[in-house]
Amino acid sequence: DGNQAFTDAVESDALTAAAIGMTFVVASGDEGSACFSQQTATSSAGMTATASVPHVLAVGGTASHTPGPMNTPFVWSGDNGFEVGAAGGGISRVWPIPSYQVGVAGLASITQRNVPDIAFPAIGDDLYLNATDVTTGGTSWSSSIAAALLAEGVEICGPLGFVDRKSVV
Repeated sequence: DGNQAFTDAVESDALTAAAIGMTFVVASGDEGSACFSQQTATSSAGMTATASVPHVLAVGGTASHTPGPMNTPFVWSGDNGFEVGAAGGGISRVWPIPSYQVGVAGLASITQRNVPDIAFPAIGDDLYLNATDVTTGGTSWSSSIAAALLAEGVEICGPLGFVDRKSVV
């Protein structure tokens, strides 16, 4: 779950932001639930530290076997056309289960924070950026999709504050 002083500061900032109508959106990471690093070939249990903070909206990644509107998403793991990786997630060793996760069916833990809260496609998407075709993916991409959708919600409804999993499902 990372450096406790850092995650405490992120939690404090996220609560302050929620009070003025903002939601922090955080990528769950691209090293899987074991946080495997291809650079060092090592693993450390857990997920991206900021994703474990209770008052951020942690976004994981999905993939799909079939294209089209009726596909069945599953956890992104493997080559997404952009990079080899896997959606981060797991159970926090530090943060207790937040109130918005209490009673949610199918969670891995009933006592600790579960990550991610939601997930969007992490598969490679083609973009045209700075006059260049590029491919992007991973949970940085999926969290950007979530942030864009929240921005649309703010445009329509005004400030939303902290949007938790129960608000978006």
